[in-house]
Amino acid sequence: MEPCSVRLSGNRPCSDRIVKAQIKRVVIGVREPPHLVSCEGIQLLQQHGIQVFIVPDVQEACLAPNKHILQQ
Repeated sequence: MEPCSVRLSGNRPCSDRIVKAQIKRVVIGVREPPHLVSCEGIQLLQQHGIQVFIVPDVQEACLAPNKHILQQ
């Protein structure tokens, strides 16, 4: 899943933690579904020079564990 840029819980977003940890590359299988939260994680990481690679053809498998949430 795309690293979060906003946390509704008030916790620090994943993308902020990745930037602070100075991680150079992030590999994801799927972007954050737009109906869950407006996410700008990929853009934020790229703005900080972090390489983001989206694995092709795995989106359905990545979303499968959360199918019950996505169908709401």
